[in-house]
Amino acid sequence: MDTIARNNAFESNRHLLHGCIKRNYPLISALRLEVEDVFQDLSLRMCRSIERFDKDQCRSLPFFLYHELQHEILNMRRRHKPYGMVGVPRDTSPDVVYLDHPKADGTYWDIPAEEDFDVSTREFIQSLPEDERNVFIRKMNGEAIRKKTERSLLASARGRLAEFFSERTLEYV
Repeated sequence: MDTIARNNAFESNRHLLHGCIKRNYPLISALRLEVEDVFQDLSLRMCRSIERFDKDQCRSLPFFLYHELQHEILNMRRRHKPYGMVGVPRDTSPDVVYLDHPKADGTYWDIPAEEDFDVSTREFIQSLPEDERNVFIRKMNGEAIRKKTERSLLASARGRLAEFFSERTLEYV
């Protein structure tokens, strides 16, 4: 497709960009993205999509472009996956500590290992069923837990540990 035909196709379907942004505005604002940046990313995707359009594969160009733009929005969602806390009032700005960034003095944060816990916590970890304990310790050592069965064991161990800490904090109050 030549440049003039691509530009004409882009201009005649520009309304799809605005419609896509309007339709997905709650997601865009939740991801805290700038509308101008989203518009630019969608424009680039639209130009590439116009080049790839095949009349034999799809019934119309606007239909094809609309789905391509929606796909790009989903890609943005994956790239800018929202992490963090939920339920925090908007006017609150909590301090966030990134463990992989150095502190102000240039040293790094220590990530606790099993031997860093107090005696009662270490005893509790040892009292976990063996398979839960092994998965939990592997996770503490930074290993990624990918198997579904191991993830359920890890969730169970975390639940038991949360109960342990909630009982323990009630003792100190």
